[in-house]
Amino acid sequence: MFSSMVAIAAIALAGCAAPTPRIVEGSRLTIAVPGPFTSANSTTSLGTNTANEAVAELTASSFSRENGVGALVNNASFGSVQKVSDNPLKVKYTLSEKAVWSDGVAVDASDLLLAWAANSGALNTVAAKRDADGTVTNQDALNKGVYFDSNAAGSGLNLVTQLPKISDDNRAITLTFTHPFADWERVFPEQLIAAHVVMQHAMPARKYSADAAKRALVTAVQNDDAGALNPVSIFWNHGFDMTNLPSDGSLLVSSGPYVVTGAKENDSVTLTANEHFAAGPLPRVQTITLRLISDPLERAKALAAGDVDMMTADATAPLLAALHDAKNVTLLHSPASAYEHLDLSFASGGPFDPKAWGGDASRARKAREAFLLTVPRAAMLDTLVKPLQPKPAVRDSFMSVPGADAYDDIVDGNDSSRYAAVNLVRARSLLASIGATKPLTVRLLYPASDALRSAEFAQIVASAAQAGFRVTDASSAGWKQRLGDSSYDAALFAWDAGDASVNASESIFGTDGARNLNAFSNPNMDALFEQLDAEYSADKRKALMTQVEKQLFDDAYGLPLYQLPSVTAVDSTVISGVGAQPALSMLLGEYADWKPSASSPAPR
Repeated sequence: MFSSMVAIAAIALAGCAAPTPRIVEGSRLTIAVPGPFTSANSTTSLGTNTANEAVAELTASSFSRENGVGALVNNASFGSVQKVSDNPLKVKYTLSEKAVWSDGVAVDASDLLLAWAANSGALNTVAAKRDADGTVTNQDALNKGVYFDSNAAGSGLNLVTQLPKISDDNRAITLTFTHPFADWERVFPEQLIAAHVVMQHAMPARKYSADAAKRALVTAVQNDDAGALNPVSIFWNHGFDMTNLPSDGSLLVSSGPYVVTGAKENDSVTLTANEHFAAGPLPRVQTITLRLISDPLERAKALAAGDVDMMTADATAPLLAALHDAKNVTLLHSPASAYEHLDLSFASGGPFDPKAWGGDASRARKAREAFLLTVPRAAMLDTLVKPLQPKPAVRDSFMSVPGADAYDDIVDGNDSSRYAAVNLVRARSLLASIGATKPLTVRLLYPASDALRSAEFAQIVASAAQAGFRVTDASSAGWKQRLGDSSYDAALFAWDAGDASVNASESIFGTDGARNLNAFSNPNMDALFEQLDAEYSADKRKALMTQVEKQLFDDAYGLPLYQLPSVTAVDSTVISGVGAQPALSMLLGEYADWKPSASSPAPR
C-alpha cells in the first residue's frame, strides 16, 4: 500500500495575469471532421476516435506536441520537463502558473497524479478479458475492482511503478522509472483529465469543493485505496461519454484554448474561446464548430456549398475533382502523417515463413528479399501519388519521416538502397538458389474496395509474376481484424507515423510489441531497442536507429513505400493563415495562426 502523504497547496490564482485578448469578436469557423463525437475523454480505449481527439486538440494543453516531421515542440507556457537523474531515471514535470482549467481552478500536481494512476496501470486490480471479437467478457469483475481503461498502454507511464512525488507547492510531480526510457519527455497524454471533476462525480455524496476533491483524490492514490479508486476509475472510464451537450458543464472543463459549448449527436460540436486560457498561443477565432462528416466526398460537397469553411483528408482523385471547381477554396497539399507500407508475414505458413522451408530461416529470408525486389515502388509513386501531390518521394525509412532531421543520415546507412529499383534478375537468382522451381504463391491482404490499394495490388501482381511469384487477392472489408493471423502472407496498409517516439517503433518491430502484427522476431533488434530506450544522446540515438533499420532491411522485413498524400481545403474568404499539415490534429494545433476575415460568416 502506498502510504506517503503530501500537503496540497490551496488553489489560488492570485498573481496570474489575465491573458491579452486576440479574439476577433463574432468570428466563426466551421471545420468538417470525421465523426462521431462520443467522449470528452479521448484517453480511454473507447474514447479513441478522430472526432474526440479533434475536440481534445482544441480543449487541452500539454507539455509538448509533435510537429509535422515528428520533432517535439515544447510548450513553456504550460510547464517544463527536467531530467533529474539517469540512474535511476527520474524526471520532474512542473506546471506553469498559467495552466488553469476553464472553471478557474489551477491545473496542478493532482491532475498529473490522476494521469499517472489512469495511464500507468499501477493501481489496477483487475484486467479486461476479451473474446475473439474484442468484447469484454468480465465486466462484472471490472465494475467491482479498480480498472482504468486507458489507451496509453506502453507509453512510458507503465514504467513508473513507484508512487510519484508531489512537490510542496503542488505544481510539480517527479516520476521514477524502473529502467531507462528515451522518450521520457512525452510520457503524459496530451489531454489531462481534471482531478477535481472526477472526484466530485465519483463521490457525489461527499459534496467536495474543488480543493477538497483534489486532496481526496491524492489521498486515495497515495494510500492505494481500492474502495475510493473503484468509483474514480469507473467515472474516468465512462463519466465523460456523451454525444449531446450535457446539462452538467463541469464535464466540459478545459485546459486548452477552447471550451465545448454545444454538441448535437452525429451533427456537430461547438467550441468557444476559453477566457481563462494563457497556457499556450492565444486564438483569434471566437467560435469553432466541428461538423461531423465521415465521408471525405461529403465534406468536400459541404465546403463547396458553403456549409463548412475548412476540411482535411487523404487526397484521392475523386476528392480533388470535387474540390477543384469550388469557389474561393484554396487547396494545400502535404504528405500525410500516415505512410503506406508492405509487411511480410513470418508465421503464415507461406513462402516467407521458415516453416515452409523445413525450418530453414535462410531460405525464407531469401524468398522475402526476392519478393521485395519485385515491388515497383517508383512506378507506384509516379502513377498513384504524383497526380495527387506535388513532388512526392519514396519513403526509405521505417522509423523516420522524410524531412526530419535524422532522415537523410538514417537512409544513408540503412541499406534501403538495395530496394531502390525493381531487380528481377536478382529476384530470380535468389529463388533459384533456394530451389523454387514453381511460382511461389503470395496471398496479399489489403482493404477491399480501396482504389489506391487495388491499384498497388495490380502493379505488384504484374511485377512479381516476372520473377516467379503468383500473387493472389486476399483483400477483405474486415482486413484490420485479420492482421496478425495466418490467412495472408503479405499486407498493404498504412501506419500513422504521427507518433515518432522510439516506443512507438518498438511496439511494431520488437518481439513482444503490442503492434507486432507479422510475428517478426530478432534478438539483435530487441537488444538494439534496449539500447535505444537507454540512450539520451541524439547522435547516438540516430546511429542506433540506423542499425535497427539496417537489420530490418537485412531481414527483408517488408518495405516502406511513401507517405500518403493529403489535402487541406480552406475557404479563403473566411480564414487565412492556414498551413498544410500532415494530420488533422496538427492542423488544429495551428489554431493560433488562423486569421478570420473582417466579415465573419453567420452562424450555421
